[in-house]
Order: sequence, then C-alpha cells, then structure tokens
Amino acid sequence: MEMISLRTIIDTLQDYSSSEQSRYEAICKLGIIGDPKAIEPLITALNDTDEDVRLAAKRALSKISDPRIVRLLIAALSDKDKDIRASMAEALGEIGGSKAVNALIVALNDTDEDVRLAAIEALCEIGGSKAVEPLIIALSYMDEDSRENLKNALNKIDDPSLEEQIIEALNDAEDNDFY
Repeated sequence: MEMISLRTIIDTLQDYSSSEQSRYEAICKLGIIGDPKAIEPLITALNDTDEDVRLAAKRALSKISDPRIVRLLIAALSDKDKDIRASMAEALGEIGGSKAVNALIVALNDTDEDVRLAAIEALCEIGGSKAVEPLIIALSYMDEDSRENLKNALNKIDDPSLEEQIIEALNDAEDNDFY
C-alpha cells in the first residue's frame, strides 16, 4: 500500500475542482491521522458546498486536540442545518470538556429532537456536576420522548446519588404535565 503524504491529502481537500467524494475521503484520512497541521484546512472545509464534506470535517476536527476547535464546534451549534448541530454536539461531548457545557445546555432547548438528544449524550459524556445538574433540571420540562432519552442517558452515569434526583425531577415533570 502506497503511503500518501499529509501535504498530498491536504492538497486534495483544498482542490475544489476535485469531487466531493475525493474531498470527503481526504477529510476522513486527516481525521485518522489527527495531525494539528490539518486544522486550518479542516476549518476551511467547514464552508464546503457539500454537506457530507462539512460534516466529515467537523468529525475529523473532533479527533484533533486544539482549543480553536472547541470554539469552532460551539459556534457551529447554531448552524441552520440540524444534522450539523447534532454532529457538533456529539463532537463537543468527545472533546469539548467543561468549556462546552454552557453551549450544550443551550442546545438542550433546540427545536430538533436529534440535536437535543446529542446534547444530552454529550453532557453525560462530559459528566461532572456542572454538566449533570442542568440535565436533572431538564427532566422537569422536556417533552416525554426527550425526557425518556435523558433518563436513559443519566442512568448510564455511575453515580448512585443521581437516582434520587432523577426520581424527584420526574415527579416534578408529572406534576407539570397537562393532559
């Protein structure tokens, strides 16, 4: 198998006369390599005309540890495309850490259920009281489907003290439900 240089992969990504598939494959390779030299080209790829290329770029960025990336992913949580918002929430759960918590809390109120679910899972992945407390509060006001997803995600966190908080929040939610 022939070794392709990082520069060649980046050149393919930046060559907009190449097909969307070629740019997509280049991004996937950059994500696997994880070299910080790929950050700028991947950031540029976030503006690609092809949605799959943009989503792949965001996923690849989530595999590279650099503070610029977290800011970028947070900014993309307000993208008009729900798939991109959900993908960004997922990526923030993987690499955002405590810096992403406030933005993910806002995403709990997104209009799209997939984005809300991705934010829930991301906050559970981050863990810690700063991430978990807003999830407990959200149990009391989310719609039934989101509430069920949230309850399942919270149950994956290994913290015995959460059980009582979950039960209390669910009881509050039942009190708030209007039939």
